[in-house]
Amino acid sequence: GSLVVSNKGIDGNDVKLRGLEPGSVFGEMAIYLGGVRTATVVAQTSSVVSKLSVEALERMEREHPQLAVGIHKMLARLLSTKLRQTNTLLGRLS
Repeated sequence: GSLVVSNKGIDGNDVKLRGLEPGSVFGEMAIYLGGVRTATVVAQTSSVVSKLSVEALERMEREHPQLAVGIHKMLARLLSTKLRQTNTLLGRLS
């Protein structure tokens, strides 16, 4: 399904940050920041969501280290892409 990522604006109202389509990954910052939420994700249509907990990732690191390395690489690429997009957006505002 489709999901919407939002956050509270300065005025306290929800501000849509972006939409997510099937196959999108979200919540990846919580894996590395200890569960701190930085946004809210709400399903706009019927959706199936899978969760990878920190505990499951740590177990994967012990039992299937090569798979865990692949997950970490994918998350690093995703976070880097999001940082690049944010930097581009901030550059346009200055």
